[in-house]
Amino acid sequence: MRNIEVTLLVEIFFYSNDNMHLMRLQFLFRGKGSSRPNKHAIQGLIYKSLQGTNLSDLHDRKHAKSFTFSDWFFVNGGATFHLSSSDAELIDTVLSYYSERIGLEFLDYTLEWVQKYEVKKTRVLRTGSPIVLADKEDKYLSFKRKTLDLTRFDQLIREKAILRYREYTGDATFTLKQPLFEELELRREVPVPVKIGGKKFLVIGSTWNKLVLRKDLNFRDFYAWLMEEGIGEKRSLGFGYLQPFRVGGKHR
Repeated sequence: MRNIEVTLLVEIFFYSNDNMHLMRLQFLFRGKGSSRPNKHAIQGLIYKSLQGTNLSDLHDRKHAKSFTFSDWFFVNGGATFHLSSSDAELIDTVLSYYSERIGLEFLDYTLEWVQKYEVKKTRVLRTGSPIVLADKEDKYLSFKRKTLDLTRFDQLIREKAILRYREYTGDATFTLKQPLFEELELRREVPVPVKIGGKKFLVIGSTWNKLVLRKDLNFRDFYAWLMEEGIGEKRSLGFGYLQPFRVGGKHR
């Protein structure tokens, strides 16, 4: 496959508690290439920016890493991926690091500029990377068209999100008994190769055309946090990334 000149847009989402908006950082890369970096390479960009900071030990911490990122995909003559986090310090640290490294080379690409812009939050979402969920006996939840168990999907996401939100807020009493979503539209199930602990294997994930959070003002802050944090497991390896639903938008 011949190389092509592309523009890479890297967008970072975070949530502002003051105005209930999401802020994005857009990174522009240029270069000649048509290959997609694997999730480990993208994850490495994030951890590299944290070295020598208060977050330098994040990789080795046992608790949730509080960030995720989308798949890498090409669009409009360029290529994009997105990073989201509920940790404002992480967002500021990544921004500061790459703002001072214009011209940085990443595989076949070169960092050209970085900027910030704003997006309103929404409860109507879609996936930007596959959602991975471990079910019984460490098996990954798999969807088969004839036995599409949306109730189990909702339950697993809700249970894992509640535990992480309690850790995030320090509120051990927080709970959510009703279903998380009021509407779900599955796109497809996808196998993704990963390498963990020196072993290579496939994880089973699912991508969704639409995930509509149940309308409940009592859980507005939880929903906003969830959009930043991502859903499911292995989020810091680029799974479970959520983005606003757009009619006619491309789904990944």
